[in-house]
Amino acid sequence: MAKANASDAKGTLFVSNIDTATCAFCPVGSEFVKGDKIHIQDEKTVFGRQTREKLVEVTAVKVFRSTGRQITLDLMMISEAECQKIAEDSDLTVEILMQHKIGAERYDPNKPPVVVFFTAV
Repeated sequence: MAKANASDAKGTLFVSNIDTATCAFCPVGSEFVKGDKIHIQDEKTVFGRQTREKLVEVTAVKVFRSTGRQITLDLMMISEAECQKIAEDSDLTVEILMQHKIGAERYDPNKPPVVVFFTAV
């Protein structure tokens, strides 16, 4: 199998830390599908706010839903630890994820939120 390179990438997602992130919250959906090669990027460096990038492969795209008290992915309830991991990887707080529900000001029912999961290529 040929090794993927930057020209194979279909897009970019911002994450908190490219070295540890395994997923990213997308509040207005995503066109990425399992198997896509994408870039993840962050701005965590010791030399200021320089952007770092890494090529990854999408392993899953799950529909996100919040009731304000509980979060589900593909209609399956997730644990508090999983919520925390999604928030950390996405450089958000759990409270922000909880507030992103139907009826919220920035919620777009035509582009439901998703969480994109990925692994390094």
